[in-house]
Order: sequence, then structure tokens, then C-alpha cells
Amino acid sequence: MNHCLGTLIAHADGSAECTDWACTDTDRLRHPYLADCSDIAGGCECVQPEFTTGTGRQTLAG
Repeated sequence: MNHCLGTLIAHADGSAECTDWACTDTDRLRHPYLADCSDIAGGCECVQPEFTTGTGRQTLAG
């Protein structure tokens, strides 16, 4: 089995992508390096907190 020298990035939604632009196979077994997207410098859009605006004060009663 051939391997990829890029890093496989695992996203919170279960998807994955490789840092090697030529890599099209995101199989975990092909990648010796694995990183969680939350560990990426600058963060990842899929783990950014969701902000709500204009909702005012909320209580547990609703």
C-alpha cells in the first residue's frame, strides 16, 4: 500500500482532508500523520463557536 506524506486533518463533522494538494485518498491508513482540526493554528471553521446577535438576555425559562 502506498502512503501519503501529507497530514490528514480530521474535522468535527467526520470529514477529512489532506494537506497535500495532490492527495485524493483520505483513507487513514495512507497517512502516517493525523491532526484534529481544532489543533490547527488559527482554528477551523467547523469548530468555531456559533454566535447569536440581538437575542437579548435569555433565561432557563425561555
